[in-house]
Amino acid sequence: MYIAYEELDDKLKNKITNLTVTHSHDHILSLSKDLHRRQNRGEYTKLPPVVHPLVRIHPETGKPSLFLSPHTMTGIVQLPGQQGITLLDKLIAHATQDRFVYRHRWQQHDVVMWDNRCTMHAVTPFDNQTQRRIMHRTTIVGDEAPIAA
Repeated sequence: MYIAYEELDDKLKNKITNLTVTHSHDHILSLSKDLHRRQNRGEYTKLPPVVHPLVRIHPETGKPSLFLSPHTMTGIVQLPGQQGITLLDKLIAHATQDRFVYRHRWQQHDVVMWDNRCTMHAVTPFDNQTQRRIMHRTTIVGDEAPIAA
């Protein structure tokens, strides 16, 4: 998300620098009826909506990056309704252009690591009838909440 941010024009960078976004895990359930059926809603009601900066500063590198999470973002605090959603949609479209995307072609024994603080990731479909996927997640604790740009 570093490069996606860097390649925004200066006018847009200035516009979004101090904006904050509301994130709600409950929003995930509204996007997928299948997930809604399979999940225990109680897990999500324990997680109230939170507000994070749209542009965050990485605590290790000091570099700004976009902080986008399409499945949890419900709006921009400073921009009412559709105006905020439209801006988020524009930023998501920008950040997910092929030139900013790494697609991994899995091979047996691969290990892939990324820094969630400056990465937006998504699962790609696979044939769960003929393929087996084993995933382990490791999270390193220690960061403060995201730092605004």
